[in-house]
Amino acid sequence: MNDEEITFLTCVQCGKPVSLRIATTDEYGHAVHKECYELRLKAESDARTVKDDIARYSALSNWPDVYTNAMLELEDAVLAERIVEAREEIAKRLMELNHLPGLHTAERQAINDALQGLLIVEREDQRYKAAEMGKAALEKTSSIARRSTPQESEPD
Repeated sequence: MNDEEITFLTCVQCGKPVSLRIATTDEYGHAVHKECYELRLKAESDARTVKDDIARYSALSNWPDVYTNAMLELEDAVLAERIVEAREEIAKRLMELNHLPGLHTAERQAINDALQGLLIVEREDQRYKAAEMGKAALEKTSSIARRSTPQESEPD
């Protein structure tokens, strides 16, 4: 085997190394872990299901719009706040449904799907932040180690 041969790529979903032996590719030809790809496909499927239901329930409540804003948020600093807002609106709607006649099974299922989607986004955001904190800590530790290592002086 050539020393220059690439044996690992970076998973575009989680950012971790993925061996060429077990790597799969997404629809764009990028290397991914099979588990990461399946998780993304499930999240996208859940989002489509909820999106279909959003049109139906938007006239009844604000939760679908707030949920959509959370799922589409790109600003890392704002994402956690959007998730909290979505959960609050969903909680309000669930309280309303408890006082309305009927079971509202379809909307309750849509709410459950939305909560699952929020949970997936929240977990991925936390994993990303933890990885970034770990990188920063490693860089700081390496910097401190370099400064504290005594420099070899040349003999007189």
